[in-house]
This record gives sequence, C-alpha cells and structure tokens, in this order.
Amino acid sequence: MQQVVEVEKVVDLQKYAILDEAQIQSNLTKITELYVEEGYFLAETSYSLKPTQDGDVIVTLHVREGEAVQVRSIEFVGNAELRSEELKEIIQTREGGYFSFMSGAGQFNRAFFEADVQRIQYFYLTKGFVQIKVDPPLVTLAPDKRSMTLLVRVHEGPRYEINEINVDMVDDEWLVPREELLKRTRFKKGDVFDYAVMQQDVQRLGDVFRDKGYANATVTSGHDLDPENKRISLTYTIQKGGLVYFNRIEVRGNRGTRDKVVRRELKIHEGELYSASGLKRSRQRVGMLGFFESVELTPRPTQRSDRMNVDIDIKERSTGQFQIGAGFSSFESFIAQAQISKQNFLGRGQTLSTQATLSNLRQLFSLSFYEPYFMDSRVTFAFDMFNYQENLTDFTRLRTGGTVSFGYRLSDDWLVNSTYTLENVDAELINSAIPLDVASQSGVTSSVRGTLSYDTRDNRLFPTRGNYTTLSAELADEVLGSENDFTRFVGRTRFYVPLWKGLVFKTNTTLGYVTGPEATPIPLFERFFVGGIFTIRGFSRNSIGERLYIAENPDDSLRPFTIGGTREFIQNVELEIPVFPEVGIRGVVFFDAGNAWGDPERVDLLQLHTSTGLGFRWQSPVGPLRFEWGWPLNPRPEDDPMVFEFTIGNSF
Repeated sequence: MQQVVEVEKVVDLQKYAILDEAQIQSNLTKITELYVEEGYFLAETSYSLKPTQDGDVIVTLHVREGEAVQVRSIEFVGNAELRSEELKEIIQTREGGYFSFMSGAGQFNRAFFEADVQRIQYFYLTKGFVQIKVDPPLVTLAPDKRSMTLLVRVHEGPRYEINEINVDMVDDEWLVPREELLKRTRFKKGDVFDYAVMQQDVQRLGDVFRDKGYANATVTSGHDLDPENKRISLTYTIQKGGLVYFNRIEVRGNRGTRDKVVRRELKIHEGELYSASGLKRSRQRVGMLGFFESVELTPRPTQRSDRMNVDIDIKERSTGQFQIGAGFSSFESFIAQAQISKQNFLGRGQTLSTQATLSNLRQLFSLSFYEPYFMDSRVTFAFDMFNYQENLTDFTRLRTGGTVSFGYRLSDDWLVNSTYTLENVDAELINSAIPLDVASQSGVTSSVRGTLSYDTRDNRLFPTRGNYTTLSAELADEVLGSENDFTRFVGRTRFYVPLWKGLVFKTNTTLGYVTGPEATPIPLFERFFVGGIFTIRGFSRNSIGERLYIAENPDDSLRPFTIGGTREFIQNVELEIPVFPEVGIRGVVFFDAGNAWGDPERVDLLQLHTSTGLGFRWQSPVGPLRFEWGWPLNPRPEDDPMVFEFTIGNSF
C-alpha cells in the first residue's frame, strides 16, 4: 500500500481535462523515477485508453514493479582515517546476502540512504573532522539489473583539536561567574573536537540558567578554525532572557490513576520558578512508578511571557494482573503458580496482591498490601500475611504469620523502614538421623527489622538504569516474645547500566550474617541457603551451605544434608538482550557465584560455587515469566549437569 500512496502523489492527471498523451508520458516517467528511488530498477510502466459512450476516455496507468534490486556491495572512497567497516556499522542500508529475505538487509531506499549520508557526516564530526563532506552515492547496476554497488566518496579533511573555550553573555549580566560556566564544559585544550560533546555543552550551559528560572535561555556555539595548526576555538554565547514561573500543571491521560498519585512525585510546583532539572527529575520519578507506558512533560508558553504551563501526558499500562502458570524444574518437578495483583489499586498508587504456589516441595499462600504515602504523608505502610510449607528431603516445616512495616522517606532516594514479624513455625522430622538440635526447632518467632534503602532506579518494576541498595538488621529475642533468638544483618546492592541497542547490564551483590546465643543453635529456617533461580542458578534450590553427613541406618552410606550457613555471599552478573522487544521477549546470559558458610568455617571468597547460563524473559499479558538454564562450573558429585527453572516474576 505504501507504494500506491507514493504513486498517487506524483500523478497529476485531472478528471475531465483535455487528453494530453505527452502529459501521460510525463507521469509515467515520474512513476518510473519513484520506483528507481525505492530500488525497483526493473519497474516498467505503460498506459491504456478506453473510450466511453459519453465521449470521454478512461486512462489506466500500468506498473509492473519487478523485483527490488539488491545492494550487493557498499564501497567507500577517501576514508583514510576511518575504516569502511566502521562506516557500514552506523548506516541503515545494509549489504545483502543469502539470508537477506529474513533480515531485510540489501534493500535500497534512496530516502533512507540520504539519511545515511547525514549519519556518516555526523559520525565524522564526532571524531574531529569539522570539514567533512560526503558526495551523493554513485549507483552501479549489475548487467542483469538485479544487484547494485553503492560507491560513496568521502572528503574527510583534517582532524581538529580544541585550542580554547570561551563563554560570552549577550546582556553582560553574569549571574554565574565565567569561570564557573567554563567548568561546566567538557572540552579541555588538546582534546579532539567532538560535535556531540559540543551539543552537550550547549545543553548543559543552558540548563544552568533554566534551573534558575530563565526558561527561555538560549546558547549558541561559534567556532574559529586554525587550518595551519589544525585547531578549533569554540565560543558559547548565552542569552538568558527573563524569569519565568510555572503557571498551571495539568495531568492528562490518567483515566484510572488519581491526579495526586502523579503530582506527589513531581519536583515542580505551580507558582515556583521554572527549573529544567526539576522537570527532568519529575519525569523520572513518575516513570519510576511503573504504572505508565510513557510519561512526557511538555512546557507550554502562555499569553504572559513570565508564565509557563506544563502538560504531563501519561499513557497508562495495565497494572492489574491475573497470573497463572505451570512449569517444571529439575529440583521441584511440577510447579503451579497463580497470582492476582493490582499495582495501582483503585488508582491510588497502592499495591494489593495475593499469591499461591504449589509444587512437590513447597506450598505458599500469601496476601500483601503496600501504601507508599500513608495518609498522604512521607510515611510508607505495608503488611503481609502468609502460610508457607516446605517439604524437604528430611523434614517438613510450616510457617504461618505476617509482617507489618512502616517507613519514612528521608529524601527522594533514601528510605528508612521498620518491620515487625510474628510467625509460628511447626517442624516435623522425616529422617530420624537428623540431630534434633538442628531440625526440631518449632516455636514462635517475634522480631523487629530496621532497613535503610537507597533507590535511583528508573523503573521499580523493570529497571534499566540506576542503583538499588539496602542495609538491614533484624533482632528476634525473648524480650519481644520470641522463642527463637537470633540477630541477622543483610546488605544488597544492585546496579543497572543501559548499553547500546537496548542491552542492559545488571549486577547484584548480597552479603549476609546471622548469629545467636551460644547455647542455642540458630534455627534452620533462619540460616542462609544458596542455590536456585533466586540466588545461584545452575544448582538445585537451597543445596549450598554448611553440611552434615548422615545415614538413616548404620549400614547405609553417608549422604550430605544441607543445614545452611551463618554467612553468605552472592554475586550475580547479567546481560539482558532484546530479542523481540515489540512483544516483550528478552534474552539473558548470566554468571553467578556464591556460597554460605557455617560457624566453624572460614569465609573464603576463592571457594565459591559458580555457574553460567542463559534464558529468556517474557513480559506476557499475565505477568513477567522467566525461563532459565544454568550449568554449574564446579559441580559436586551430587549436582546435576544442568538445571532448568521456571518462575513467575522479575529477576533482581
């Protein structure tokens, strides 16, 4: 259909006009030229005339497209400083090959290639070639007219280095000292000129004044060339304009979300001085909620030059999820999971969730609620009720209880949180060979936990940039009515780094330590267990930690029984790769390392269990799904050579 529309644009024949065959031929020539521009060099055009009974003539234009001519080779001439391979990487036009029908490579579009010429020029400008020129491509058709060669001539010119940087004010009113403004620029004398850096400097200098209320501040760049020494001097000229205040801030597109959910994240307010960084930070914070597909903040002039409206356009995503799924893992065999959650409950920014998980080894039922602004204050509130049963090899343990949590926002990025946990643990031995002081530790756990967190993620649900760090200390003591006594410290830090072409580099580091009274062993369920999709992939879940070797009968051989550790270290490294981003499918490759050590053991970071693997994640209509295959790099005799696991939910 696209070709038809384009053809209609170049046809200028009019109904009821006098028949002019010369005009018809002119239109056929235009159509042929259009197809040539699209790479259809074999296109043929003709016309036919059909008289009517009224004495009129019906003119029909015929087009036989033929096959599109493939780009077999792209050659560059004159590129002495930059390799042809570098230039081919930055352009959209690609050389064709045997599998071009799958990738779309080899297709020629003149408009696209004109854009490619601009890309080449810009690339050279970022490498210091300020006098770069790129000629239009020379097209050479093969004798059969089924393939072509594109010859691109490049006139590089010399590479220029920075001589000096100057800053001027139009009105000579230096609200910020010249020396301070010069510090905001990235160029230093002797640096290779980079057009992209110059553009960043222009934006950065303008934002200095836009953050002070001068919304219409403009910065222009000028340059002087010294061809003999191949040096360039830059001058940034600033015109700040007048002070501007925010007028009306309007939220649009929030059909299900209340205005206040968006407004309370804003760093700009009506009546305040204009702030460019405030606008940027506001967009980031609203986007971090994870409730919206897109967030755009657009300043809009008013009839008054000193007032500026702001339109906040959001596109809501579905935050209600009914997740149901089943899978298989080598550790748990069949797994069934179901979850009903609403991350923007009643449009208030709250989260309400209920979950059920059933497998051969565990059963979980939970109900949780989270309020990020309790009673419209900086206080957070959350509660969680759960019933969790573990059916392990040698014992069964049932945990029933709940948590209540209050937090306070110290700043945009810092949160302090206090959590109270009350649960009853019922343990039942299956293997009588296990020492009672290790496994038979039923009773009530009553504990308080304090947590300090730092969060700069761009999205709390699907982060691609930023850092998330938590430090927590938990105390369970008889003073609180606890029958199980312990003190636990856990620290986690996660980094998210966006790379090129949608790649995201992710790391997670976890450190943990738990201790208790000397006379009382630390409860098994409060110790650290490593292994599985949430810790060290490639190893069975909870299989890494301090071990006892037991035999149920005197004649039986000893076998390992994992009792966890009192100290843990976990390191995860991931690279997420967009596979089919339009449908939410991303691939992942990972490397994991970690261990859990018991009290008698010395912590040795050279003695880590390591694994590598791959998988894919799908942001499906029913929620995020993870499918991952892990291979232990230093397997123990009892470890499987490969472990596959499936789960519903996000990675770290």
